[in-house]
Amino acid sequence: MPTRLPLALLACLLVAGCGSREPTAEAVVRAWSEAFNAGEVERAAAYFATGAQVVQGVRSFRIDDADEALAFARSLPCAREIVHAEAEGNRVEATFELTSRPGRRCEGPGRRTGLIVRVEEGQIVLWHEVPARGDGATV
Repeated sequence: MPTRLPLALLACLLVAGCGSREPTAEAVVRAWSEAFNAGEVERAAAYFATGAQVVQGVRSFRIDDADEALAFARSLPCAREIVHAEAEGNRVEATFELTSRPGRRCEGPGRRTGLIVRVEEGQIVLWHEVPARGDGATV
C-alpha cells in the first residue's frame, strides 16, 4: 500500500527547513518545479495562492481557487528544468529549459524560458513569464 501522506509530509518539512519558518521563495519555486516535472500537477497547483496573478505575454489573469490553479498547471505543455535561479527576498527570477512532459506535446524542448515569481507565505502570488536570461549561467 502506498505511503504518500508520510512522503508528502517529509517533503513539506524538507522544503520548510523542518521549522516553523516559511520556505524561501527559491525553495518554493524549486519544489513547484520538482512536483510539476514529476507529473504531480495537483501538488504543483497547491503552490499557487488564491488570487495569484499569472502573466503570459499579453495574457494576464488571476487564479481564484484551487480548481483554477489545477487547470493552469494542467495547461502547461512542457516540463521545466531549472537551469538558473536568482532570489532576492520573496522574488525569484529563474531560467528553465523546456522538456517533454508525459501526455502533452511540448513544441519547444531544449528552448529556455524565463519566469519571475513572487512568493508570500510559502505560496506563489505572481507568475510572470519573461524571456530567458542570456547569460548561460547554470545552477
